[in-house]
Amino acid sequence: MQERTQVPDWNTTRTSQRLELIRQMKRLLFTLLLLSVSGCALIAPQQLSTPEEGSLVIQYDVTALEFPPLRDVALPEVEEVELPNGLKLFITEDHSLPRVSISARIGAGALWEPADKVGLAGITGTVMRSGGTTSLSPDELNLALENVGASIETSIGDDSGFAFMSTLTEHIDTVLPLFADVLMNPAFDAGQVELAKTRVKSGISRRNDNPQGIATRELFKLVFGADSPYARDTEYWTIDAISRDDLDAFHQQYFHPNNTSLAVWGDFDATEMANKIRVAFGEWERANGFERPEAPPVDTSRESTLHFVQKDDVTQSTVLIGHPGEIQRNDPDYFPVIVMNEILGGGFSSRLFQTVRTDLGLAYAVWGNYSADYETPGVFYAGTFTKSESTTDAVRAMQDVIGSMRTTAPSEEELFQAKEAYLNSFIFNFDTKQEVLNRQMTYGYYGYPADFVQQIKAGVEAVTAEDVQRVAQRYLYPDEAHILVLGNAADFSEPISSLGEVAEIDITIPLQQPGVEHAPTASNVEGVLLLNRVIEALGSRRAFAEVKAVRYEAETQAVMGGQAIELQTEAVFDFPDRIYVKQRTRAGAFEIIVNGSEGVMRSAGGAQAAPAALVSQIRDQIYMDLAYLLSRADDLVVAAQDGKDGLDILQIGVSDLDGPLFLYIDPESSRPVKLQMTLAGMEGPQEMLVFYDDYRQTGALLLPYATRQVTNGEEGGSSVSSLVQINPEFDDALFELGN
Repeated sequence: MQERTQVPDWNTTRTSQRLELIRQMKRLLFTLLLLSVSGCALIAPQQLSTPEEGSLVIQYDVTALEFPPLRDVALPEVEEVELPNGLKLFITEDHSLPRVSISARIGAGALWEPADKVGLAGITGTVMRSGGTTSLSPDELNLALENVGASIETSIGDDSGFAFMSTLTEHIDTVLPLFADVLMNPAFDAGQVELAKTRVKSGISRRNDNPQGIATRELFKLVFGADSPYARDTEYWTIDAISRDDLDAFHQQYFHPNNTSLAVWGDFDATEMANKIRVAFGEWERANGFERPEAPPVDTSRESTLHFVQKDDVTQSTVLIGHPGEIQRNDPDYFPVIVMNEILGGGFSSRLFQTVRTDLGLAYAVWGNYSADYETPGVFYAGTFTKSESTTDAVRAMQDVIGSMRTTAPSEEELFQAKEAYLNSFIFNFDTKQEVLNRQMTYGYYGYPADFVQQIKAGVEAVTAEDVQRVAQRYLYPDEAHILVLGNAADFSEPISSLGEVAEIDITIPLQQPGVEHAPTASNVEGVLLLNRVIEALGSRRAFAEVKAVRYEAETQAVMGGQAIELQTEAVFDFPDRIYVKQRTRAGAFEIIVNGSEGVMRSAGGAQAAPAALVSQIRDQIYMDLAYLLSRADDLVVAAQDGKDGLDILQIGVSDLDGPLFLYIDPESSRPVKLQMTLAGMEGPQEMLVFYDDYRQTGALLLPYATRQVTNGEEGGSSVSSLVQINPEFDDALFELGN
């Protein structure tokens, strides 16, 4: 990863590279947008048009301009102090504003969280701040900071934790103790833990919304392995497995003064500030024998694969090519790799941009980068966005350009432009005291020399064309790389199978952990007997087997935003997968029709296709209907469980659901009292409870006419049926999806 495009130093490993890849995509698109809006163009110098008479025109040749050599980077003086408990300080005074800021770096990260609790580090970092301290509740901490206009933030990335505080100089004696309290004594309020977990789950539910995010995520799984700490993702079950005690244990394991550094800058006297910090953190005891764990090893083996992600709702393809890197930043080859990156994909004059976009017109944005981390090898990746029709052409063009780096040494002009582009932007890494201090703290964290920034500048200046071709031949392997294409195959002018054997990636978000049985693998005798009791109490196995459709008319009360809304509902379920629901309110009528895997929503304003996730959710909800559930008795896998609250429990496994159902049954009447199931909702998993009441005879069956629904612990509404018909007559046109 190049210095001038690196992500914040406290989060520098694989997740950061994913974010950096996405940021790089967005930066290119934004820059191109600015150019198009402003009317600018990247063109060669040309003859100016003849000026109108009387106008003054000054002509000059910009290529003849000469510039003085860049000055050495002048870094501000940084005082380094280590306190008796091992806490390291990097301090510099800055009297330009009456503020004091402190940035902390802690040797803790997601790389070391348990594989079955992925997300623990991130949630710990969040709730350290939001969950208050052992002496201040969350609200009390928030109020204390608001009263003085100060801020405290915390987070934990892949290989390090981060904390930040900022306050007016006059309030430092109030805010610094709060900052120390957050780092040393977080309370991890249980309510805030659950809130943080809910927000992470919400993010999981939306992770397939962004094509760039999908492609980057899946590429890193291919490069490092899906189970690697550098590529694994949070899942619903890993978040569910995390408890408040886990957060507390993670904090106690890694948060020690001899595993923490502070960068301090602002309007103060350095000696005085060091004393204030010594007092604030004086009770934080050194952890004897503690050593920051080493980063997990990286598998740098390469292979050639072609993977595809089908996404129906895109009009352009995202193409990524990548393989593991082999160098760290302290490798002498890091400097020529920086220059190679500029020539390959660093900007508008790069080979990828000039060939794929300018010459061939195959893409709006294209990029390439060979990254390197401080302690582990980085990753090579190149990518582009291209219209669907030109997908395969874009892949071939990118492979050719990457290959040309190995076979064709850069020209003197390419070498000059690449080095100038990098060095001219290099200074912007050091234009604030915060950047300088954080970088010095980073170098100390990873054991790099304090003058490493000067080494980078000198190293880049010394790179030759031969160096660039040498490292390209040593580290770039376009024929041993993973190719990942995300797009809509129906719009491709040439199938990507023409590039080789294709493996399609399923990006469906699972509700349950794959390979872990959540439903019974086989029915047990007690379960079968309990199911038979329920069926006989409500009718007979033959009567339920003859149910092919059900029609309902009901008065429904839906709870939305805490408000109860009265609805008149008509519903027809034609088993197994045709559903019609019409609801009337004072504002008008609304219909939703599901036919197989497709659906449509209609209202007075028109009709539109129902999202696939909504269709799937509605189809799963049909299992809440007892007539449908018990009509499939022969297909159910059932097991009796220990009773609870005086009710018998029947666990039911269904082949087309991700998880089991739980039917709670009154042991005296053998009637179901409630059903519990988990659905893949639009905003994450939904724990559904349906309560059954007011059983009435309906033909040969006894069915509940009153139901109440609870979703994720909140009331969802209730329904009282005025009419229930078994196998009603209806027109097939009811389920037509046309507008």
